[in-house]
Amino acid sequence: ARLPARTAAVLAGALGVANVATGPLAASGLAPPWLVAAVSVTTLAALAWLLAGQPRVALGAVAAALPFNYGLALRLAGRPISPVELLVALAVAGRAAAWCAASANRPPRLPDEAAVGPAPTLRRAADPLGRSLDALAAGLAVWATLSIAWSEHRAPALYQWRTVIVEPLVYYALLRTAADRRAAAQAAADGLVLGGAVAAVWGLAGVAAALAGVSVAGLSGVSAEGVVRALGPYGSPNNLALFLGRVAAVIAAYVVFGGTGMDGVRGPNNTCRRAYALAGIPIAAALVATFSRGLIVAGVPALALTFVAVSGRRARRALAGAVATLAVVAVLLAPFAGTPRVRDTFRLEPGTTLYIRVRLWQSAVEMARDHPWLGVGLDNFLYHYRDVYVRRDVIQDGSLNHPHNWLLDWWTRLGLPGLVVWLALALGNARAGRRAVRAWDRRTTVARARADGSPQTPASAAADAAAGSPLAVAALGMQVYAVAHGLVDNSFFLVDLAAVWWIGQAALLAAADDGADDAAYGQPHL
Repeated sequence: ARLPARTAAVLAGALGVANVATGPLAASGLAPPWLVAAVSVTTLAALAWLLAGQPRVALGAVAAALPFNYGLALRLAGRPISPVELLVALAVAGRAAAWCAASANRPPRLPDEAAVGPAPTLRRAADPLGRSLDALAAGLAVWATLSIAWSEHRAPALYQWRTVIVEPLVYYALLRTAADRRAAAQAAADGLVLGGAVAAVWGLAGVAAALAGVSVAGLSGVSAEGVVRALGPYGSPNNLALFLGRVAAVIAAYVVFGGTGMDGVRGPNNTCRRAYALAGIPIAAALVATFSRGLIVAGVPALALTFVAVSGRRARRALAGAVATLAVVAVLLAPFAGTPRVRDTFRLEPGTTLYIRVRLWQSAVEMARDHPWLGVGLDNFLYHYRDVYVRRDVIQDGSLNHPHNWLLDWWTRLGLPGLVVWLALALGNARAGRRAVRAWDRRTTVARARADGSPQTPASAAADAAAGSPLAVAALGMQVYAVAHGLVDNSFFLVDLAAVWWIGQAALLAAADDGADDAAYGQPHL
């Protein structure tokens, strides 16, 4: 019998931790190499077996592993393996096994059934918006593949192509082809919140250790500009803020809108709200502890405006909440107002971050002019910037590997065709978000009507469960945050950021789907 999903998730986490622990165990020399190798192989084999029978848990596990892709490694016989790459492979294997099992158990179709036309499963691709966004994703993959041909430095381009383009798109395909796409997107959202909470606690522990002057392996903060900034599993506090900001959008949507419609009347399902709110405490604290200027100047205001815009009749309450959030952020930062980190946010003088950023943008514009159609290739910005375009007065910061602006980033990496694809994706997600929010409110209204005494069928009960989940607002918030914070930092070209973008897109398309329950088509429940 299949394990309950929660039990399987806990067991998968325990196996992952046990496997990661073999690295420090081997380095310490406390156990013989053969024992370490046996433990690593056994734990990975058990994890593979577990996730093969729990495809939805596998989808959540990939999302939960995203913040740890650079800071931790799973191990196979002592050799490090990227956790995201391995978990994506296991998720693919699990999906393939489920499809094979479903095909073997499906009764053959009768001749008269075959004459009707293609199998009903093909009806899932009938949405024109979904088809167009899927086509754009495929187009991005094709253009990124072609860009390797003109990349001056092929090795970093190939690595970024594999880890940032191909593997996140494979994960997106898993989300889009799941039998219950809303449930798959919800599993990914749950994974993001879980991974974000652990990363946040890690970051806060590092700040505490740094302030206490305690040296603990893996725990540290960055002392700069008069503050100690949280790192967590990342190499930069800004990277932690980029990821946690997206997770905070999910949590805020469920806390503000969980179990309600736009008119503020409570719906039938409030399952995630308390758990997400609990996870939001360390995540909010860690976000403040990153002292990320992009978060404060662009990310938080953009999220606040988004929630006000989608709140419908609750706009006044949402506006009050947004103002309160901004006020809390201001109060928390007030004690640090005299530090260079806060004081110099808008100072355009040599040596300040804003000055360096403006000079970087000027260099990136020059690079884009010199390579307008094809760009310089994936992950080749650093080499061109350092060797050709860096300004003399900021040459000490010549090792920047992206232009800290999504327009210039897409243009310099993939040329104008890549930038056009990104703009089309962003506009398509905005359109999907608008439709998804409307569909969510319609489902909530119908669910409330049923709660008043109307009879329920299994399909209507499933619709009621979806109605109480503000997945649409959460996904829209993630995409808005990506675009807003990406105006002054990275927006897509990291493993975690790319995967979260595709999670958001898949969730928007799933939340916008008002069609019949997929179970009616007789598909395997993945």
